[in-house]
Amino acid sequence: MEASDLRRLISDTLLQFDAGRHYSDTAIDLLIGTAAVESNLGRFVYQKPSGPAFGIYQMEMDTANWLLDEWIFSRPKIDRSLVDMCGIIDERYRKIKLAGDLVLQTILARCKYLSIPESLPSNDVEELAKYWKKYYNTPLGKGTEAQFQVCWNFYLRRD
Repeated sequence: MEASDLRRLISDTLLQFDAGRHYSDTAIDLLIGTAAVESNLGRFVYQKPSGPAFGIYQMEMDTANWLLDEWIFSRPKIDRSLVDMCGIIDERYRKIKLAGDLVLQTILARCKYLSIPESLPSNDVEELAKYWKKYYNTPLGKGTEAQFQVCWNFYLRRD
């Protein structure tokens, strides 16, 4: 996927989601950076070689299920916005939806970051990389801040 197309999709999704309350340039950059490092901007929708993650943000089903069943469900405005935009996310179809629905993937990735008590970092690639590593990839994940920055520079560098 082209970075400009993904940026527009993320921006449009966040503007509509929960009345735009979670829209910011930093949120957009963090999500597009996450997609760049996790799936090469959507080149992979299933984790290689046979991991548990799906979609352009490579979210694991355990995380998606927790977000849908507990975190989002306990926030009625966010839950209603998700249902309005994506419909009911039936458990039987979650893997398929998570692999193929870019709006759902974007909302869940944004909610994953919203579930973190620490505010978003400054809109600087090094700060975004640290935040992604600490909270999305986690200290136990194989990804590195350096990989985030390399992917950012390869896919998203703005001249």
